[in-house]
Amino acid sequence: MMEKNHAAAGFPAEWFCAKPADELNCPLCLEILKDPKQCQKGHMFCNTCIMSALDSQKQCPSCRIPLAAKD
Repeated sequence: MMEKNHAAAGFPAEWFCAKPADELNCPLCLEILKDPKQCQKGHMFCNTCIMSALDSQKQCPSCRIPLAAKD
């Protein structure tokens, strides 16, 4: 799991008045999605989280379909 760095990962849930839906959590940093990106199968990640993950593996961390880093 990635080290939590609020400048680079998602937003902490305690920043919100009400608990956001679980679907809004990044599965990599476990915080609320920040600048979300989605794979072709619909899995969502923070932009910074997925770019870091793609540095080591060029596939979706959830379903393992091949991915390429794009801006």
